[in-house]
Amino acid sequence: SFQAYTSCSRNRKKAEEFGNTLFIMDVFFAFIADLSSLSEYADEEEELVTPGVCFRVKNVKFDQGKNQHLINLELRQRFSSKRGKFLSELE
Repeated sequence: SFQAYTSCSRNRKKAEEFGNTLFIMDVFFAFIADLSSLSEYADEEEELVTPGVCFRVKNVKFDQGKNQHLINLELRQRFSSKRGKFLSELE
């Protein structure tokens, strides 16, 4: 899970400007705040993921053309460690 507030962007092109590792997040259920209306840089489409949001790594790839790691995550608020499934799937 994310252990601190984590800033991210809905704008992939903008996110690619900030380093050589890109986390691509599919959000199913998580506490995320849209900060774009509060930001001086609205074009960044910034969102804030709150601490404690769990994720699963779906796959990891390396794009040699862009020299960039691509890490696909699936976000849900909580997982069940007991069965290794999402809590929402158990209910």
